[in-house]
Amino acid sequence: DLSGISSGDRGSVMSGLRDIIEKRVNLFGVSEPRVETTQAGDSHRLIVELAGTKDLSSAIKEIGETPFLDFREVEQVSTSTENNSTSTVSTSTPDSVTFKPTDLTGRYIKGAKVDFDKITREPMVLVEFNSEGAKIFEDLTTKNVGKPLAIFLDNDLIEMPVVREKIAGGNAQITGRFTVDEARTLV
Repeated sequence: DLSGISSGDRGSVMSGLRDIIEKRVNLFGVSEPRVETTQAGDSHRLIVELAGTKDLSSAIKEIGETPFLDFREVEQVSTSTENNSTSTVSTSTPDSVTFKPTDLTGRYIKGAKVDFDKITREPMVLVEFNSEGAKIFEDLTTKNVGKPLAIFLDNDLIEMPVVREKIAGGNAQITGRFTVDEARTLV
């Protein structure tokens, strides 16, 4: 449904949609998938051919859903008790974590890909934000240096990397102890 898209942008929107679905299809593990767009008049279609796929509804659900990605600040709520004689906070009891929603969502992501650390060869995820997202991300990282920033997909926590420094320019890398498959899933 391109009714909310200006006619001049429809071609690029369809091309972007094709690229996204093609990436999802490639992760789906189908041999020689075909993903293409067609246009007849004002009608645009995305055609996906998945050779050998038996469960059509499952395939449509897996590659056709629009996931909701969002970033949340992590706030630790202390469950500790104060020692009245010295006014210090005991850290012997665990802290609980709450997540504070932010304005940064997947709509600001321009792209993401798997790469490898040049020294350790461990997989990492490179994320690029558009200009508006870059500003939001810079503000978020500035006020959360040394703290985790939670990444949620459809309200499920998928990663909680620690912000090492303010990140300007709209490019970020997420590193951690994850496998190549986990990095691909994150992308």
